[in-house]
Amino acid sequence: MKRVLSGREEILRVERRFYTDTMSSVNATLSALEQKFDEMHSREIIGEQRILQYRFDILRIRTMLYHSSMQRQKAAETLLQMREIVNLSNDQIQYAHLVKEEYRFRSDIEINNDDERILRESLDTFIKCGELQHAFRCALTLVQHTQKADKYDRCLQYLQKALDIKKGLPGVAFLEAQYQLASGNYHISIQDFDQAEICLNKAIEYSINEHNWRTALVAWSNIASIYLMRTDKKPAEALAILEDCLEMAKRKKAYHDVSRILVMCGSAHTTLKNHKEALVYFTKAETLYRKFPFPLNEATLHYKLARLFMNMQGSGSRNAKIESHFHRAHSITNEHGFLQLRIWVLRHWGLWLKTRKKWDRAFSLLQESYETQQLVIGKDAQKNIKLLEVEYAANTHLQENESLKQQNKVLGQEATMLRHQLLERTSSIMKEMNRYGEMKTTIMSILEQQEVKPHVLKLVSSSLLPLSISEFDKEVFYSEFNQTYPGFQDRLEALIPDITVKEKQICSLIKCGFNTYHIATFLEISTRTVETHRLSIRKKAGLSSKDTIDRYLQSIDA
Repeated sequence: MKRVLSGREEILRVERRFYTDTMSSVNATLSALEQKFDEMHSREIIGEQRILQYRFDILRIRTMLYHSSMQRQKAAETLLQMREIVNLSNDQIQYAHLVKEEYRFRSDIEINNDDERILRESLDTFIKCGELQHAFRCALTLVQHTQKADKYDRCLQYLQKALDIKKGLPGVAFLEAQYQLASGNYHISIQDFDQAEICLNKAIEYSINEHNWRTALVAWSNIASIYLMRTDKKPAEALAILEDCLEMAKRKKAYHDVSRILVMCGSAHTTLKNHKEALVYFTKAETLYRKFPFPLNEATLHYKLARLFMNMQGSGSRNAKIESHFHRAHSITNEHGFLQLRIWVLRHWGLWLKTRKKWDRAFSLLQESYETQQLVIGKDAQKNIKLLEVEYAANTHLQENESLKQQNKVLGQEATMLRHQLLERTSSIMKEMNRYGEMKTTIMSILEQQEVKPHVLKLVSSSLLPLSISEFDKEVFYSEFNQTYPGFQDRLEALIPDITVKEKQICSLIKCGFNTYHIATFLEISTRTVETHRLSIRKKAGLSSKDTIDRYLQSIDA
């Protein structure tokens, strides 16, 4: 016989779905629970104290949803309702939840000196009252906070605390994913990128098993950030990951992640010297920040915009833009206490002024960067400064490397030309398919208006069928594909013996640069079906989490 869940158990299940389900679905479930509990309260099945507890927990989960979707006004209103309940109940666990959620709301804007103490008191309350799952999450919140405050020794202590708490909890895989993500972020902050990537890949592995898309999304995007921060940068690989992450974040309406990923996409395009594309992504992020203020990411955006205009061909107007964006980034980091980012802003601002022979201002900014570096707790000041010097020296030799890039570009021109020809032909085919479909619709509409007999309509529709599906044109596409990439299909079958016909078709379209939407349109299937086939191809090819299907297929030569 199936056990009936208590109200608290139902709420905890919904809280877990925050990581695995869509926000609209979670919100709908919360509304249904709220209605159910109110009805039970009106019938006196549950008392006043119990209904206050349930309402508080529902509001708490809603705050998490609003924070993720950057609906700050709704989050603020919900926090006020939570505080009213705490004032009525005088419950210490509710108070611990309240101050933790108030910190999350406030930390998007600023870091206060008292924040660590407040969160630590909440952590102690959760542990004392046996709320270990909430204690675990509170410890991870402290990990995040100490990272923002550049207190890396304290960060490591809270990671260990979270690990100790996790040992006494069930649901190991779900909690392990969150722990590995926090550990990976810590290693990124101390620039131990190899260990960070190991932790983040573990987080993804555990998340996939638990259908935890939120943790997987952040872990994937952070792996992309590692590719952009390493000395041997991999911007193309990072961009492929980020575009997938951006599509998922938009689909899930996780605007908090959308804004961050937009900036990262712009940074990847900057490294690839795709300056126009980079500016498009940065502009989208800037528009989002006007609607949803987020000072840390906004400061990062202005810093990245300054670097972008530095990489573009110099002019008086661009110099003014560089100066403006550096100034804005410095103002935000100075106002909100983001020390680590301020160091990078000051350093690159000073180095840029040095190239323009603005010696006095350059020296002043570089000196401020050294002084700020000394304020960072738990990191070797000279390590970052040395890395910056190496990066600056490498930039001065970019012209020497440009000739090698040009040689590689010439070698790939012929393949690029063939690919463009195939894409143009494919575009033509899809236009013809749309035209034929419209023609069939028009003809059938006219015949129906003339009240043609049903069996005649059926005969005409059958005759027009080839025009709507245009199988001939699809055959032309695959014929031209095989001419452009001779031997690709044979090589693909050799590498993936159990690949299906439909999966081979999808592989051909991916190799031509089609995204999920275009593949679905061309094959007349849903985007979800395309995503399912992509996942199947990944598994059959044995791709690791850091490999993309696009890169794998491009590497297959005839």
